[in-house]
Amino acid sequence: AKSRGCTVVVAIQNTPAFHEFAADARTAMAAAIEDFEAGLIDRLETPHEGGAHTLSELGIPCAHRRNTVTPPVAEPQSLGPGVHIGVLGSGQSWKNMDTQMLAAALVLAQRHGGALHVQHVADASFAKALGVEYRVHPTTDGEAFASLLASMTVNLAVNFTETFGYLPVESFLLGVPCLFSPMTGA
Repeated sequence: AKSRGCTVVVAIQNTPAFHEFAADARTAMAAAIEDFEAGLIDRLETPHEGGAHTLSELGIPCAHRRNTVTPPVAEPQSLGPGVHIGVLGSGQSWKNMDTQMLAAALVLAQRHGGALHVQHVADASFAKALGVEYRVHPTTDGEAFASLLASMTVNLAVNFTETFGYLPVESFLLGVPCLFSPMTGA
């Protein structure tokens, strides 16, 4: 692209602290820095002010560019009666999905009706042992995901770390409460 006169900008979604949890993120960031130093990239950007500052302190110019979120528009799905708790997101270890699913299952076990909703198949033996319905919704396109998100009674996003927590923001924009940790970046 540079040979054709284009400016090459790479947006780094992860912070240096995040890399303690994800080797693939470490590799991607190292490759971006290497390409920048080789002159293949004109500019690095990140939505994390602290990440931009850290990289700048290391001598790697990096601009802080805020994430912007377009409010989703979605028609909720009919999921049936009861409480529906969404633990929707990818299954990486830092997302704390197992603990979130167990917490949701314990809440649902105290109620009659409803279900635990997840995007990725995981060990749901605890949900079954508690007599809680467990529904898997494979990763879907944006419109279908927004509809699913809007259908929940409450969404959980209690991650160990997150670079920018889209799930809480999108949940709130859809008018659905979301319980989240201060580490979600929201």
